[in-house]
Amino acid sequence: MHIPVGLVVGKKQDKYRRKLKEPGSGA
Repeated sequence: MHIPVGLVVGKKQDKYRRKLKEPGSGA
């Protein structure tokens, strides 16, 4: 099963975003 790199990066970013939990992070 091939996993797109974009998906992995997206998941990583989501994890970091959740860790930061900063309001108005600047999306």
